[in-house]
Amino acid sequence: MAEPLFIRNLEVRESPGFRSGLPGFEEDFCGGINLISGPNAAGKSTLAEALQRMLFSGPVPRWQLSGTFWAEQTAWRVSLSSREVHFIRNGEKAAFAHGLPASAAGRYLLSLHELIRADDRDLSAEIRKQMIGGYDPDAALAALKYESVRPPRSIAEHSAFQAATQNLGAKRRQDQELRGKAAQLEALHRQLAEAERAQAQLAFLALLAGWRMAETAAEAARRQLTDFPPIPAAMRGDHADTLRQLKEGIREAAREREDAQRQLDRYRIALKELGLPEAGISRVLTDGLDSRLQQLSDLGHEQTSAQNTEKEAQAACARLRQQLDPGISEAQLRAFKAGDAARLGECCRRRSSLLMRNAQLRAQVNELEAQIEKISGSEDGGPQEKEVLQSGVRALSDWLAEQRTEPGIPALWLWLLTGAGAVSVLLSVLADWGWLSALLIPILLLLGLRAARSQKDEALSLRQADFQKTGLSFSGEWVSGDVLPNLNRLLKQLETQVRLDAVIQQKQTLAGQLSTLENQLQRQEPEMDELRAQLGTLPDIAQLREEPDAVFVLVSQLQAWQQADVSLEQARARITLNQDQQAQVRRDMHRLMKPFLPDFPEPPADLPEAQARFKALRRKAEDWRDKQQQIDNTTQQLQSISRSLTELQHRKDALLTELGLGQVAEDEQLVFVWDEVLPAFREAQGEVRDREQDARREKERVMQHALFPASGEAVFTLSEAEIEREQAALSDAPERYRQLSREITQTETLIQQARRAHSLEDALAAQAEAAEALRERYRASLKAAVGQALVEQLKARISRDNVPEVLQRARKYFADITQGRYELVSGEAFSAFDVQDNALRSLDELSSGTRIQLLLAVRLAWIETQEGERRFPLFCDELLANSDDLRAQAIIRALAAISAQGWQVFYFTAQGDEVAKWEQILGELPESDRPEIRHFRMKAGVGETTVPAGQPFTPLTLPEVPSAEGHSRESYAEAVQAPRLNPLTQEVAQLHIAWLMTKPEQTEQLLRLGIRVWGQLSAQLEHPAVRALLSGETRKRLRQRMQLLSYAIAQWRTGRNQPVFADDLEASGAVSDTFLPRVLELLESEHCQNDPERLIAALRSGEVSGFRSGKTDELEAWLTGQGKISAQEPLPEEELRSRILLYAKEHGMEDGILGVVWDGVGERL
Repeated sequence: MAEPLFIRNLEVRESPGFRSGLPGFEEDFCGGINLISGPNAAGKSTLAEALQRMLFSGPVPRWQLSGTFWAEQTAWRVSLSSREVHFIRNGEKAAFAHGLPASAAGRYLLSLHELIRADDRDLSAEIRKQMIGGYDPDAALAALKYESVRPPRSIAEHSAFQAATQNLGAKRRQDQELRGKAAQLEALHRQLAEAERAQAQLAFLALLAGWRMAETAAEAARRQLTDFPPIPAAMRGDHADTLRQLKEGIREAAREREDAQRQLDRYRIALKELGLPEAGISRVLTDGLDSRLQQLSDLGHEQTSAQNTEKEAQAACARLRQQLDPGISEAQLRAFKAGDAARLGECCRRRSSLLMRNAQLRAQVNELEAQIEKISGSEDGGPQEKEVLQSGVRALSDWLAEQRTEPGIPALWLWLLTGAGAVSVLLSVLADWGWLSALLIPILLLLGLRAARSQKDEALSLRQADFQKTGLSFSGEWVSGDVLPNLNRLLKQLETQVRLDAVIQQKQTLAGQLSTLENQLQRQEPEMDELRAQLGTLPDIAQLREEPDAVFVLVSQLQAWQQADVSLEQARARITLNQDQQAQVRRDMHRLMKPFLPDFPEPPADLPEAQARFKALRRKAEDWRDKQQQIDNTTQQLQSISRSLTELQHRKDALLTELGLGQVAEDEQLVFVWDEVLPAFREAQGEVRDREQDARREKERVMQHALFPASGEAVFTLSEAEIEREQAALSDAPERYRQLSREITQTETLIQQARRAHSLEDALAAQAEAAEALRERYRASLKAAVGQALVEQLKARISRDNVPEVLQRARKYFADITQGRYELVSGEAFSAFDVQDNALRSLDELSSGTRIQLLLAVRLAWIETQEGERRFPLFCDELLANSDDLRAQAIIRALAAISAQGWQVFYFTAQGDEVAKWEQILGELPESDRPEIRHFRMKAGVGETTVPAGQPFTPLTLPEVPSAEGHSRESYAEAVQAPRLNPLTQEVAQLHIAWLMTKPEQTEQLLRLGIRVWGQLSAQLEHPAVRALLSGETRKRLRQRMQLLSYAIAQWRTGRNQPVFADDLEASGAVSDTFLPRVLELLESEHCQNDPERLIAALRSGEVSGFRSGKTDELEAWLTGQGKISAQEPLPEEELRSRILLYAKEHGMEDGILGVVWDGVGERL
């Protein structure tokens, strides 16, 4: 057994892309499964390459690493740099021989990208390559420049030479035969016309023979009918049964009528014993009493409520009377008008509010007057108009602005300077008077500056005049140092004047409000005097002139006492009225109940007594109604029985009258005698009608034939023997017609081919050219024969030693990964059998993901079966990316099983959910099968070990399957849309599991595992998940059930035609491309429905115009030879059932084991 090799730790100090190396991990790698995750560019690929170089690589530039691994029961230390590689064991250098070349490292790298690249190549060749460990003998042969050597007969040059030779011989024979074929063709056409007429005559005789046989059968049926005695025409097969049923019904009805009469008498006696009037107690009376009883109960509740109200009102009156003046009588309190007192109090409150507001306004006015005096007496508060101050401020501000402006030369002087310059230039050029210009320009410049200064002084004088017009005082000189203080003084005066105007305006507003309040106080005085006069009956109120709050308190107390007094009077009135109403209700109830309860002469005293009397009365009423209902029901039943009895008697008399019999016992007995022979008599009559109808139909067919007009009615006089003699004379006509048709077609084809072919000269030249090419090919092939033989021997040896065991393991892994959906099939080229669809698919038909999973299965199988001395670690990169959750689960379980056998596994991924899938699925394994798992997370510059339980993950998403809760087996099959099996075109492997399982809950769980049909389930019966769901006995019964179903379907197919499809038509060679579309349309039509016999019949009837009968015969022969048209008859139902039962008994199967799956088969077997 191979010894495992485990990598414990690794330190990468330098690598391409990571000059400072990779960060290490805090914990060593485990001997089981090591999950290494991290984002892209974190260094996962570099780490994977470093792990491989640690074992397989020699010195490599730009690499420095060291690490520890365990092999040969010893810890080894390895150190790799760009110059050398050292292996150290027990502190000393040692040689480590792993027995594999450096190129073998790729065998242990299971990368999704590598598998995708392999999938892009020839998949069958890639599978064979992986089964022998990744070696490629064909590539070695190509590298040695050996050419592929094929057997001589498969060489194109040899085939071309043989074809040219055969073509030359054929040309020579055709040239000789062509002359005789033309004469033969004319004779064959004449013979064909004669055969066609004979065939038509034979068909006419067959129709005539059919008529003669039908006529003979009709005559025999008429003779058989005369053997029966005379029976009335009205006699039917059911008359005797009807008469027997009527007599039995009359006896039963008479007995039921007697029983009903006795029961009715018993009910009448019991009703009389109740002692009630004949009319009983009406429901209206009991309902009325019930309503009065409820009214009496409501009145009692109302009386209790009124008494409570009376007590509360008395206590309130007493409490409020203590708060009022004792000198006020109750009459005065009742006469008091609370509305007037409330108005007086409100007037007092408003007056108090107005007086308070008046005082506030007066205080505010006095305060404003003081502010005005203070502002007017201030230093800046002299009486000045605001507009005058604003004009003075504006004039001083403009003066300061003019003062700061620099004087500029006026525009006029600038024009003069420009003109003078121009004149000076002209004088210096024309008259040499340049000195004049030098004198003139400074003079003009000085004059311009003086004019500018005068203009500024004039503007300042204007601003001074504007200020003096305002009449305001100015202290100091008109210079900036004095103007600025005067401006500040005016601004302060202006600000003070603005504030004074605002205070005066506010004082005027408050004075207006104060005047309005005084007018309101004067208008209120008469209203208050009037209200005090009206309330003079209560001295306390008159005294409260200026105390509105006290008025309100007194008024509230008076109103509360008045309300309590009114409530007291109302409660006493309600009590008196309620007592009178209760007495009246009790008297009414006594009056209504007295005729039925004579034992109570007086009305009930209270509610309980009234309830007791009503309960006794209602019990009597219910007993009377029950007994009266029983009497009515029994009376109706008696009337119904009497009507039925009369009707039965009338029906019996009518039946005897219909048959012409009397009302005596002997006549009735005659009906039973006729009944014994009636079925045979009726059957004979029907046989006569059927045979006569057949004879008429056959005669019409004879008369419709094309040969009838020439023969006339005389043909109906021919005897059966004469018809048979003529048929025997023409019996070989159909076969002769078909033979002649084939000979004509063959002859015409030969003639056309001969006319299209090339001449003998062309055939001779082609043969010479092919012979030369063959000689050249032979010389080239001979050179490579030795090398080819050696490579073939090597390939045969590798395949013999490796492939069988690897193939078996690959099949298992492939089935596990695809949940039993596919099985790997080997042959000249690999293929996959689709268990669900019962179809063999080429590898090109598989999806990209399934092809990659197939390559993974083959690689795992080779690693597991072909290891040498050691088991090297496996490096897996993103293997789950192209797989759904169920197949990802199968891949993880496969790698876990390999790890459990001693392989160390490194799995690299950038997907966080893949780590969670690993941890979830491995956590579901039994502890004995669960390998050790350790998770290492890589970040940018950080390597860390994480605890598996801390990883965020997305749970596996299982297929959406309806819940089986509340479903029966049939309803759940409908819910999951389980198709039924077509026994003619489908195999049992395609039977949906909903028709196979008896418990819908088990069906739901299997569907959630991705198993839909029996083929998948049979491949996964020993899978741990299926074993946990189905017991061993259940799995055994499933196998027996499907074994018996396979046998039953095979027996049922006996004698039944197999469906025909387009591929069959093409393979037969009888349907050319010209006719293929029309024949295929006919085959798939509603009439044929892919049935081969119907297709042949339709072709013979000419439904495809131009399709020759010879081709029809050829197609029929091919379909018969392929088993599409069965020559046997289908098994009868009884024989089919017997065979199935016998097969089950011979194989020790339980009775009824097959019955559960019948509903899933589309046809009743």
